[in-house]
Amino acid sequence: MEWIIILIIEAVNIRKSFGERLILDIPVLRLYSGDRAGLVGANGAGKTTLLNVLAGAEPCDEGRVVRHGFCPYISQLDLASERGEYPGTLSGGEKTLAKIRRALDSDGRFILADEPTCNLSLGNVEALIREIRAAPAGFLIISHDRAFLNALCNKIIEIDRGVLTEYQGSYDFYRQARELRDRQALEKWESREDEKARLRESMRELRQKAGGMNKAPSRMGNSEARLFKGEVKQRAGKVAKAAKIIEGRLELLEKESIERPRTQARTKIDILENSRIYSRNAVEAANLSMSFGARTLFRDASFALPTGAKTALLGENGSGKTTLIKMLVSREDPGVKYAPGLKIAYFSQDLRVIDDKKTVLENVSETSAMSQTMIRNILARMLFFREDVFKPAGVLSGGEKVKAALCKIFACDVNTLFLDEPGNYLDIYSMEALEALIGDYGGTVLIATHDRGLIDKADRLLIIENGGITTFGGSYAEYREAKAKTPAPVTVANEILRLENRLAELSARLAQASAGAEEKEALNAEFMELAGRVREMKA
Repeated sequence: MEWIIILIIEAVNIRKSFGERLILDIPVLRLYSGDRAGLVGANGAGKTTLLNVLAGAEPCDEGRVVRHGFCPYISQLDLASERGEYPGTLSGGEKTLAKIRRALDSDGRFILADEPTCNLSLGNVEALIREIRAAPAGFLIISHDRAFLNALCNKIIEIDRGVLTEYQGSYDFYRQARELRDRQALEKWESREDEKARLRESMRELRQKAGGMNKAPSRMGNSEARLFKGEVKQRAGKVAKAAKIIEGRLELLEKESIERPRTQARTKIDILENSRIYSRNAVEAANLSMSFGARTLFRDASFALPTGAKTALLGENGSGKTTLIKMLVSREDPGVKYAPGLKIAYFSQDLRVIDDKKTVLENVSETSAMSQTMIRNILARMLFFREDVFKPAGVLSGGEKVKAALCKIFACDVNTLFLDEPGNYLDIYSMEALEALIGDYGGTVLIATHDRGLIDKADRLLIIENGGITTFGGSYAEYREAKAKTPAPVTVANEILRLENRLAELSARLAQASAGAEEKEALNAEFMELAGRVREMKA
């Protein structure tokens, strides 16, 4: 039975401050049962604070929130702290999925969720999308995953300096509307600056004209001179009046004090001439193996990273993506050959490459051979504008430090980038900026990520699965299409994955308060039986 669209959450005159900083200033926000909304904004804009207020987890300074019915709230703290209630046979991603499934299976008509896809593998994200689509509940979700929002949302709510703006449509529609808005704002600013320049030029011409009026022609008699002075006075009065009008218009424009809208210059980041690689492949690996105790991540793996290619490294959580990147960076495995002149920059979540005592610009410049103009351009590409580059790194947020570290890597005198989950802690706008920066980088890139937008920038894939590493020479969309045409072989690894997915479903069902004693007994029996089978298969 379809639910009737009704008002679920109503927030009126909401104001919330932290110290002197106003975080939320919302006259009215209404969320209906049919809304499938994404909440977007920069880091620190107040997205999580708004969800906390709407869920009743945090009070507002002013205003009121009315919830008409049960609204489950999936917070990041919940996802981190409540994983301990699930069986140890489930991975972190599966425990996260179980938590979300429990909310979807509840009686709530509207779900609030803060970054529910964080740390989920690509496969789990795609499974979550299918389940949310099938659920009848509406939702308001914070996510930096653009593909996730595009797949699910019929509304995007943007929060900027405490103010909400609603856009009816997908994330792509919102992005186009935002770009149009920003372009119009830039055109308005440029038109205003042109008008100010025209008025200043008119003032200059009038002053020049007024200065020439006082010079009487030579050989003029006294009576003629008196007549000339009268005419000059009359003309000077008209000039002064015109100047006064122009001066007033110029003062009004100056008082508006509109900042120039921030724009990013799209400039290709070329490799320095003395750092170019002329080999066909930047890296070639043969018969690589890696195990931890009895567990094999991959065995006898062979692959190549073509020079200049953008390669996405895919795999489930714990499959060995970070391990593989570290093996390649170390240059210690005899099975890996590197092109002459290969220079690698490695991005991990270790932000010690950023010196807190130095400014953003100093941090990026100290390891770069690029011009200051190009360095400032890279910083602007990652949304460090004007005075931002002179901030001490010690005052930056976690997301800003990640951006500074990425800028430092892109500005290095290297020709190959290994990026391990570079999108963690970035807001949705920074993710867009990083995606464009990778696309414009002239060197070789290997990127491990779960973000579909970054994956779509790759022109080839390395996939760690079933104890091996396979190469696909095409985009992720092409890979999915090819995979859909090829039935998956029934392997031990595939069977374990199927059973573990069923265990996650059973765990979510067991956690429901609505389940009766007999049902719980049957579910628990099935759970124990399947858990035993998984243990045997992994032994």
